[in-house]
Amino acid sequence: MPLAELVERDLVTVVDTDDQETVAAKVAHYNFLAIPVVDAERRLLGIITHDDVIDVLKDEATEHLYRLAGVSGDERIETPAWEALKKRLPWLGVNLI
Repeated sequence: MPLAELVERDLVTVVDTDDQETVAAKVAHYNFLAIPVVDAERRLLGIITHDDVIDVLKDEATEHLYRLAGVSGDERIETPAWEALKKRLPWLGVNLI
């Protein structure tokens, strides 16, 4: 069998400049275990596996939950109480009203 018959020409790929949420959506839509990453000239740069996508989705979900709670993304458990209060005060005021 000639090699030309084995080559897939219309591959589903992501470009190296794509947003991580776009890549995660594409992997989920096609139910892939991995997806190739190409550059502008469609040269292979590497692959993104499903476990990488799961990490991205968990990080994005955590960020969205922080935003819903009025917590900024840079606030962590070791943030001083006064600084956390200054960041949360507007949101807490809206909730009290």
